[in-house]
Amino acid sequence: MKKGLALLLCLCVSLGLTGCFSLSADELLALPKQPQESVQLQKQIDKQLAQNAQLISPISGVNRQAVQKVDIDGDGEEDTAIFYRVVGDKPLCAIFYHKGNGYEQMARIDGEGESVNSFAYADLDRDGGNEILIVWRVGQGALKALTVHTFRAGKMELLLSVACNGYALQDMDGDGRTELVVLRQDAAVTAEKPDAPSGVAEMYAYDGAGMPLLSQAPLSKNISSLIRLKSGQLSSGQPAVFVASQYDVNAVVTDICAVRGGTLSNITLDAETGVSQGLVRQYTTPVATDIDGDGVLEVPEPIALPPYSLNDEGTVWLVQWRAYDIWGNSRVIKTTFHNYTDKWYFEVPDNWVAGMSQLSRDTFNGLTMRRYNVSTGEKNFVFAVPRTLEDVPLDLLVISTLTGDNREELAREEGRVTVLSRQDMIVTAVKRSGAVGLFAIDEADLPAKSFWIQDEWITGELNLG
Repeated sequence: MKKGLALLLCLCVSLGLTGCFSLSADELLALPKQPQESVQLQKQIDKQLAQNAQLISPISGVNRQAVQKVDIDGDGEEDTAIFYRVVGDKPLCAIFYHKGNGYEQMARIDGEGESVNSFAYADLDRDGGNEILIVWRVGQGALKALTVHTFRAGKMELLLSVACNGYALQDMDGDGRTELVVLRQDAAVTAEKPDAPSGVAEMYAYDGAGMPLLSQAPLSKNISSLIRLKSGQLSSGQPAVFVASQYDVNAVVTDICAVRGGTLSNITLDAETGVSQGLVRQYTTPVATDIDGDGVLEVPEPIALPPYSLNDEGTVWLVQWRAYDIWGNSRVIKTTFHNYTDKWYFEVPDNWVAGMSQLSRDTFNGLTMRRYNVSTGEKNFVFAVPRTLEDVPLDLLVISTLTGDNREELAREEGRVTVLSRQDMIVTAVKRSGAVGLFAIDEADLPAKSFWIQDEWITGELNLG
């Protein structure tokens, strides 16, 4: 240590003699100083903390930091938003600071409730600045308060305050303006008025002064809660909001809301039943996803496969992914099997799907599947063609998840094709004797039909609390 310090001092003397600069040893050994702007911002934070305020963060959504950067006045410079819990009738607030000669408070938004549920921003009035959207959690229920604010003439103004369960920001009618679609669901409505919609989607937009309600559309009757919300595009090109809701204990219904004829419409709602009937499904894991990467969101329709044998327990599901147009018409884009435990999925070949429809129902619906484990490090999924209830099905393909220490050795066994691989897992496929005729498959095509599952496909996009 002494030797190192001596060398450092020698360096300092040498530099000083050359006239380059002069620093003391203490200065050279000191910790780096914070940038001046960080010091100035910290002073503003300390000022609030001295008044018994506490720093808090939004608890959901994309922007969860206690300190956020956003341009709210349209000058091209990022302003800073900081969230606090304070003492008073309105215990929550967001304070906005402008970076000039020093950080100065430029605006403040106060809110009631237990916490800031989410924070977002978007240029709703197309002036270059960003409007602020804050969802306040006001109680233990799912219903919350959404407020929308704009910074105008040097102060923050309230544009909209509405109860909501979730919302989406999207140009719904293609006019270049971002609309706000607010979702609201109240289980009490269903109990008191069984024939009334238990949920509604409302569309708002900035009109130069405020954000009036433009139109609204009912969601399916008898939904108990909203689960997932995604913004996307229909096969006919229009923007849409895809809303998945709990319909029954084991059922989920998906409503698709889009602008048709100038107003917001639930394009999949059955007028007689009040439910998007064709979209009720029992297998609830997948959410609307652009499964083929063409920019259109497809809605999953799970299909239960018959058991491999009479002794099988549980149900194996395939998923048909349907693309919808503005009139609610749909077509199947892909059929897949998803292994959510190991996070991979397999695209069922088109000729298998055609073969399933060509075989008559007395041949046990054309396709089945079983699962079995060789060990904790090898799990197998067997696709097969059933012949009758009593017969042993004819195996088509075995897909294996290999996670054991010997996974690389197993993957090299004769007949196995590696279709997916990562550091801790190898997925292989083996073609079986039944893969001929209607159910033929080329081994070379297997890797191109195998994919890792993305977490977003399961969780969806949520501005739902």
